[in-house]
Amino acid sequence: DEITNFGPEKTSDFCYRMSFNRGKNRMQAHVNAERENQTEYYNVTITSGNNSLHDTVLAHKTGVGGELYRVLEIIINHDAHLSTRESGALFRSLHDNYGLVGEELTKYIVPNLEHCKQMLIDVQSKFDQLVDRKGEERFYSMIVATAITAGMISHQLGLHDIDVKRIYKWSIALLKSTRGVVSDKSTIEIGR
Repeated sequence: DEITNFGPEKTSDFCYRMSFNRGKNRMQAHVNAERENQTEYYNVTITSGNNSLHDTVLAHKTGVGGELYRVLEIIINHDAHLSTRESGALFRSLHDNYGLVGEELTKYIVPNLEHCKQMLIDVQSKFDQLVDRKGEERFYSMIVATAITAGMISHQLGLHDIDVKRIYKWSIALLKSTRGVVSDKSTIEIGR
């Protein structure tokens, strides 16, 4: 959803919580004690907004490396080749075309979980080598590996005809350019 109106503090908290969190602690029935909470989740979250999450977090505080390395921003520029009518039609089509692949992808992943996990590990390992991944870039690596693995599986299932190899190459360039941006912002942050 649109998160443009998040303030800096809420954005900072969101950046941490969207990648990893745990369920709420709950009380035991009939006893004044908490239940053991073993609910954890790891997310890949996609949002849209008119402002950079990186810039919003930087407006809040210094020492934001943890937040910046959890957000892989993709800037989508205005396409002057599309008419207002064409872009409107594309936007309206989104309301009827979502959630179609997820069910079919899940039907494949659940009974083939170990194979899919290994595929994810292999994709991530190759990606990490190609970009010479730094430790703090682990979330970027997992975001790309998850997307590419899901893209490969759903392509094999005939659910789309997207050129996953092209997206993979683009992802390498994205990480390298993001590395430069985050590094520059960290340098600015130190100089405050």
